[in-house]
Amino acid sequence: MGKIWSEATVLFGVALVVAISNVYAKDTDSAAKNPPKTSAEIIAASPAADWRDVAPTDLIVMDLPQGQVLIELAKRFAPAHAANIRT
Repeated sequence: MGKIWSEATVLFGVALVVAISNVYAKDTDSAAKNPPKTSAEIIAASPAADWRDVAPTDLIVMDLPQGQVLIELAKRFAPAHAANIRT
């Protein structure tokens, strides 16, 4: 025998769908008005205090067709991984 849904359960489900739809609509409206910043915009707006020097032994430089990628090895969090990469 199939399940019979109570009226309260159905109404709750409909209310949940409406609530989620409203949140999604607000997010898409907000994104249209305030598009996400590009990485170049974020970097340009970053104050000097946000920057620090990286030890050359902890830096990986990759040249890709899209541009250069800089990766800092996290020896404090993953010392074995950083050592393996250096090897």
